[in-house]
Amino acid sequence: MSTLMTNGNIDHTQRRVPFKALWLKRFEIPDWPTTVANGRSPLVDLAFFPNALDFLFKELPERLDARDENAEQGIADAFGWICLALWQGTSPFPHPLPQCAQRLMEVLKGNLTPIPADILAIAGMIQSHYADGECGLNRLILDDAHAIAAHETAVQIGRFEDYLTKEGEQKFKDYQKHLETSRAFAADWALLKQLFRNPQERWPDLVIERKLRRPLIPERNWEQHATWAFDDEREQFRVAFSIFCWKWFLWAMDGDRPLLMKPSVNVTPYGTQIFVPGYMSLDLKRDLALSAISRLHKARGVQRQSIMRNQVRALASTARGEGRSALTAVRQAFPEIEDRQLRRWLA
Repeated sequence: MSTLMTNGNIDHTQRRVPFKALWLKRFEIPDWPTTVANGRSPLVDLAFFPNALDFLFKELPERLDARDENAEQGIADAFGWICLALWQGTSPFPHPLPQCAQRLMEVLKGNLTPIPADILAIAGMIQSHYADGECGLNRLILDDAHAIAAHETAVQIGRFEDYLTKEGEQKFKDYQKHLETSRAFAADWALLKQLFRNPQERWPDLVIERKLRRPLIPERNWEQHATWAFDDEREQFRVAFSIFCWKWFLWAMDGDRPLLMKPSVNVTPYGTQIFVPGYMSLDLKRDLALSAISRLHKARGVQRQSIMRNQVRALASTARGEGRSALTAVRQAFPEIEDRQLRRWLA
């Protein structure tokens, strides 16, 4: 989704445009329902989302217009911003947003009274007075939502080759081939199946899309799994399978075929993670498609940075917070920089 206005200025249109018209403008659609495809991939269950958008564009504007004094405007705006975020993608935004949207909708329908503290906190934080969706140091409007959607689609099917060079991809293929023909690996897997009597059939809840998945590792590997136990055979297998996957650098088993960990790039709410499996040597320029990774990272709205640029943007942000013109403030502080350059840095 493109930036709706330029120079990071306060979006004054939100003060004079009716609620529905304002959100149609932010969504860049002429009306609702729309034939415009958002291209979002369903990385999380968003079955409620069409109903949420119907509520945003149909029922909610009528509710707001029917009240002379609207104490719920901030909650309504936060609901709009969450819907806009999820319309663009899911991976760059906080994971609880779908549940937050449903909870805000209940409040706006009058089903939760008095208004809970968490709703007031969410409504206070999920706000932006700027046309580019600036929200603290983060953003609610992506620079390239289509790039994020394409990435999410690729992640969903396990395709990370877009971020590898031919040499990097060949390293992975060589190890995968070696693993598939390894007698030592086959012996370990046969032992697990013998001891736990075909675990895929016994515990289908551990199988996702026909793949027996190992337990996930939380971010940074600091927080270990809180429910490791040996109370029953299922839990005993999970522990043994986790060690098996560590031994062979696996993320899953597809029947009897091992699925080797791939070098991968993932967009998260807090940034872009690059994962390099422990079996693989790393030559950044030879193995990783750095330009593709950079484009993906910038898709969320990351601007070019330097010491001078950062100083200008920090001053502009302070000025906006105080209700002053960002451009005027930086002009006064940096008279040696041309207006054209300042406008480009603030865009």
